[in-house]
Amino acid sequence: MKRDSKGFSLIELIVVIALLAALAAVVASSLTPLFSSRAQRAASSANALIAKCKVFSMGRKGDVYLRIYKDGSGEIVGEYYENGAVAETEILGGKSTDISPAGGVTIAFERATGGLKPDSDSAVTFSAGGKTYAVEIIRSTGKHGVARR
Repeated sequence: MKRDSKGFSLIELIVVIALLAALAAVVASSLTPLFSSRAQRAASSANALIAKCKVFSMGRKGDVYLRIYKDGSGEIVGEYYENGAVAETEILGGKSTDISPAGGVTIAFERATGGLKPDSDSAVTFSAGGKTYAVEIIRSTGKHGVARR
């Protein structure tokens, strides 16, 4: 007696589902570093802008400061100001990168000491792909660096 079987057996379905689950796990684990590197890149770029702001604050007369914020399109922007006018603008991160504090930060250094001015923020945090990186500034000396949180 010949049986005409149409469709898949239960074992075939289980094998296919197991293979798809394994493939999804591999893809997900390879994408996580991609998104977390965005936060690290944003923090490193912000750290470089902060260094530039500090050097120019100590070497130039006038008001020199830096603003880092998320603009209306969702990108993280770093704006370097000299005497109240934007001297340089840099995109630090895309829409998939978050910034904390949410309203952004303003950073300015004392010309004489290199320390932060009293009304300046001393840290900015970038997050993406489950990873968080912070640029922290020591208020009294102006020393700064990127740290993973």
